[in-house]
This record gives sequence, structure tokens and C-alpha cells, in this order.
Amino acid sequence: MLTKIKGTPVTNLPWDSFAVDEVLMYYDGPRLLMQRSAAGQWYLSWWNDADADTERWVCLPVSLPRLQAVLSGQMPSRQAMQDPEGGYLLVVDCAVTDDAAVRVVKTTADAIPQHSLPPAGSCLNIPLPPAVRAECDGMAAAPGKIAFDESAPSILDIFDEIHRNAPEGAFDELPTDLSANLKHYLYGFPKEA
Repeated sequence: MLTKIKGTPVTNLPWDSFAVDEVLMYYDGPRLLMQRSAAGQWYLSWWNDADADTERWVCLPVSLPRLQAVLSGQMPSRQAMQDPEGGYLLVVDCAVTDDAAVRVVKTTADAIPQHSLPPAGSCLNIPLPPAVRAECDGMAAAPGKIAFDESAPSILDIFDEIHRNAPEGAFDELPTDLSANLKHYLYGFPKEA
């Protein structure tokens, strides 16, 4: 029987099923996978443990630069798990018979038995799969490039329009210390002098 991992239960997997996009390491079965959610989020998934009925996977959500760093060995696997970009890991227990998720928890590396994490300092040396390489190359060709709509109004124009379209006296009731006591007005904290 697998040890129960502490964490927040997740009812909806980011994948339609625990499908494999790419097997990166195979030893008596897949041991390291790449998966992508319908929303486009990449996950590196390590086989972690198994019993007669269930296989356990530790899934690390990664950005493309982090994925590239982990697979190329620039970042040790354990370090990536202990410092996940999104602040969490998913531990997915799947039925051996049909790969259906039996239990999924959102957790951290501290909740996982330390002996079942990759050894400290161990690094991967796996080339990026072609589809991921093409996506990374596309990012490198246009770093930080975001389409800019010249015809879009500026933020100041938007605020000006809100002010013009507000009913007469709408802003008269705003407290003069709104910015200084924002926490008071939003959350009820005591007012600051």
C-alpha cells in the first residue's frame, strides 16, 4: 500500500486523462514523462512508487525555459521539485489497470518521502523532443515579443472615459485616505493615521 501524501485534494486533473505526450526515460515501463494540459501547461512527471493496484507519479509544472534547464542538466531534478515555479507539485495515483487517476493531491516536495525523490545533485541529460525544441526556438527567436495593438486606447484614456461616463457625484463619496487605508476599506484592517 502506498503512503498517503499530505496535500490539497484535486478533483479535476489538468489532463483529460493521464495521457503521455512523450516518454523521456523507460526502464521496465515509463519512468519519466512529459505531459501537456489542454491549457498548454507542460509537466515533467516522474514515476515515484507502486503497489499491486496503483502507480504513483510526481508531476512538476514547468515553463519551457525551466523544462529546458531540467532536461539539459542545468538544474538538478530534486532542486526543480523543491523549488517549483508554481509553488506546487501534483502527486497522481493511477490505477494500474487503466491509468485512471485514483487520487490527486497538490503538494510540495516536503510532503513526499525524501528517499523517493531524485538524489540530491542528480541531473538529467535528455535532448528536448522535437516539438518542444521547435516551441523553445520560437521563443528564442522573439524573446519577450508581445503583439502590440497601436490602435488600442492607453490606460489613461480608459480611466478618462470611466471618469467621463460616471454619474454625477460618483466619486464624491470616495474617502480621501483611500490609498493610505486600502486594507481598511477592503478587508476591515484598523485604519492607519
